[in-house]
Amino acid sequence: MVSFSFDFHRRQRLAGERIDGYIELDIPGLTKAKIEDVRLELKGALYVVPAKTKSTASPTVVDAARPVRSVNTKVKPTVSLFSEGMSVWHQGVTSPDALRAPFSFFLPPDLPPTCEVICSHWAGSVVYSLIITAKRGSSKSQVIEEHITVIPGSRKGATIHAALSAGPWEGNWKTVHAEREIRRGLWGEYSHVAASLSLPASELFPTNTDIPLILRIVTTSRVMDATEENEAQAGHIFPAPPARFPNLDFRLERSTCCAKEKAAPSCDLLNHFDCFKPERFTVDEKKAWRPLSQHGDEDNGKGRWRQEATFKSTFKLECVPSFHREEMELTYGVRLKVAFPGIGNNIALEFPMEIVSFKAPPKDVPPALPPKD
Repeated sequence: MVSFSFDFHRRQRLAGERIDGYIELDIPGLTKAKIEDVRLELKGALYVVPAKTKSTASPTVVDAARPVRSVNTKVKPTVSLFSEGMSVWHQGVTSPDALRAPFSFFLPPDLPPTCEVICSHWAGSVVYSLIITAKRGSSKSQVIEEHITVIPGSRKGATIHAALSAGPWEGNWKTVHAEREIRRGLWGEYSHVAASLSLPASELFPTNTDIPLILRIVTTSRVMDATEENEAQAGHIFPAPPARFPNLDFRLERSTCCAKEKAAPSCDLLNHFDCFKPERFTVDEKKAWRPLSQHGDEDNGKGRWRQEATFKSTFKLECVPSFHREEMELTYGVRLKVAFPGIGNNIALEFPMEIVSFKAPPKDVPPALPPKD
C-alpha cells in the first residue's frame, strides 16, 4: 500500500522556473511497510531508441500540451539533461503521523521541450519527471513517478507575439513564389498560373499567435478569340483562381532527425489549417481581358484573360517549439498547395519556420513555499 503522494500544481512549466510542492507521508504506513528511506528527484532525460516494430506509417508526435506517458523511463536515457534530488524522510527521524514535507526545484533555463516522436525505425522522447522512491532494505522499492510538461520560453517570441497581437501587421513581409504552365486536358494550349505566399518577415514564429498571411494567385488563360471571350464573360474561364477550401490546402509539416538514424529526416503532416474556409478569409478578385494587339485588329481580336485573387487570413501554431540537439531535432515548415482543375495541375509553396514559445522566460522566481504543519 502506497503511503506517500504528491501535492503540487500540475500545469505546463517554463524552463528556468521553479517547481514548488509538498510530499504527503503516512509515517505509520511507511513504518508498517518497513520503508527505511524516502527520496525525491526531479529528472530530465532524452531518449532515442529503436522502434518496437518497423512501420512505413508517418511519424506521430505527442506535443507539449500534455506530458509524455508512453516512454519507458526505466531504460537508460540517451542523454541525461539534469537531475536534482533531496532526502524527504528516513527511519529514526521523529515525525508526526502525517508529514507534509515541502520541496522546491529549479528547472535549468536551456531545456528542450517535452515531446515524443515515433518514426518508422526509431522513437525519440524528451521527458521530465518528479520521482518519489521509498527504499525498503533489500526488497523492491516503492516508486511514484509524475511526468511534467516543460517548454522553453523565448524573449524574442514574446516580443513578436505582442507585435502580432497589437493589430494589423505593419512590418516587412517575406514572400515565396511558384508558377507553371497547365492545360485542362492532355492536349491543347497551355495557360499560365502563379501563386505567392507572404508571411511576416520574422526569423521566429511564436506559438498561440494569430499570424497573418497574404496569398496572391494570378492566372492567364490560353489565347482566346472573340467568341470564346463572350463565353468567358459568362464565367467559364480556365484556369480560374481557386475559391473553395478544398482547393487551398494549407498545412504545417514537421521534420524529425535523429543522430542514430542514418536515413533522411522523417517528414510528417502535423496540422491542417482552416484559414481558407469561407468564414476565415477575405478575398479581392480582379478580372481583365488583355488583347494580344494593342490595336485590337491585327490578331482578329484574340487575347487572354488575366484573373487575380488576393486572400488575406490568419493561422495559429499549436505545436512543440523547434529544437536542435545533436541527438535529435525538430524543424518545421508550412506548405500550401493550390489545386486547379485537371490532372496534376497543382502549385506548391513551402515556407520554413523556426517556431518558439509565445511566453517569455521566467523573470522573477517566487519565494519558496513555507512548510505547513
